[in-house]
Amino acid sequence: LLEKGPVVTPGEIEILKNELCKQIENSSGGALVVFSGGIPEGMDDNIYYELICKANSKGAVCFLDSSSKPLIQGMDADLVFAKPNIREFGQIAEHLSKEQNLQMFHGVNSDNIFEIKNLKKIIEISKELKTENLVITLSGKGALLISGNKIFHMIAPEIEPVNTIGSGDSFTAGFAFAYANGMSISYCLKLAG
Repeated sequence: LLEKGPVVTPGEIEILKNELCKQIENSSGGALVVFSGGIPEGMDDNIYYELICKANSKGAVCFLDSSSKPLIQGMDADLVFAKPNIREFGQIAEHLSKEQNLQMFHGVNSDNIFEIKNLKKIIEISKELKTENLVITLSGKGALLISGNKIFHMIAPEIEPVNTIGSGDSFTAGFAFAYANGMSISYCLKLAG
């Protein structure tokens, strides 16, 4: 069952921010924080941005896996990892094109993403983001990882899905686990997939 969450009050948001800082400060060996999912009613769309900035100020490594406005606004913070799908990446690109006059990401989808002109667009857009490792998931076609000047393509095994709910969460969890354990970026992608 997927129920609508509770309405969050401003006081509860402050408690969350304070608890986040306390948990990061008390972590041994550094903290990796994954900000993921939709946000409950009562929170501003920029909540992930605010939380990521707070976590960064305490020295945490930050991952983001969300959608819509919370994802787009969260991408303005410094991230070690972000995981939009191809549709969400298009929304990010559209936002950047409006904000920074960049070329639109118009017409790029999972069917034509591997065309050289489209890969060039993705690289151009990814350079405008404050993300060390940008993963664009492509559903049954795997995922692209842009890490600095390197691009990796993880090919997904062919399976007949029963239900895809949670697959993105599992992907992020696998990447975070490998990253937290000091694995190479290519291994992080492999474990995520």
